[in-house]
Amino acid sequence: MIRAILFLFFLFLLSSPSIAADSGKPTCFDAAVVAKLLTQDPNPLPPEDADDPLANWNWPWRLNFIIEKKLLGEMPEPSFTVVHEMHTWLNSDIQHILLWLKRQPDGHYIAIHIELYIVPDIDGEFIAPVGTRSAEFIDTLATQFPGNYTAKLSTRKYQADQAWWLRKTLETSSASLFLMAKAGDLRTETAVSLADLVTLTAPHRCLE
Repeated sequence: MIRAILFLFFLFLLSSPSIAADSGKPTCFDAAVVAKLLTQDPNPLPPEDADDPLANWNWPWRLNFIIEKKLLGEMPEPSFTVVHEMHTWLNSDIQHILLWLKRQPDGHYIAIHIELYIVPDIDGEFIAPVGTRSAEFIDTLATQFPGNYTAKLSTRKYQADQAWWLRKTLETSSASLFLMAKAGDLRTETAVSLADLVTLTAPHRCLE
């Protein structure tokens, strides 16, 4: 029993993304982009936790990205670095990440908001399907940047195999992983376009 619990715990660490909330951070942002994660490097653990990695669930990581689509604001370079608190590596299946960014004096960025459950629809537009955890994300976004986000919901179609959260699931009988989404399968779901999401947050851009 203990061995099974440990297996499931480490499976969670390896497969589930976890990004700490940015409580206490400035609410304004400089740019919003969809980006691809290139590398993710943890900073050293604090000295008091160095011998026990589980004692500190979140510590700063350096996440290096390349921009796939600019949605709002200016980014001077096609690649950028975000310093963000996490407790483990992001799932390597995640292809696209939506970030609201605030530039720091040293040139890196902090992420005011991050959304992982995004996918291009069949027309190539990035969307957040609300049937996933994106519903919670929209609620959080409305708290941070007030706006009527649900008014922008519509029915969208996308390739199921491009949604990282549909690719793998846990088979309880044998605790093995199997593919859930096949290439070519279309999925129809209520979603919101990322362009619409970002447009509603535009009044909260930082002023020079």
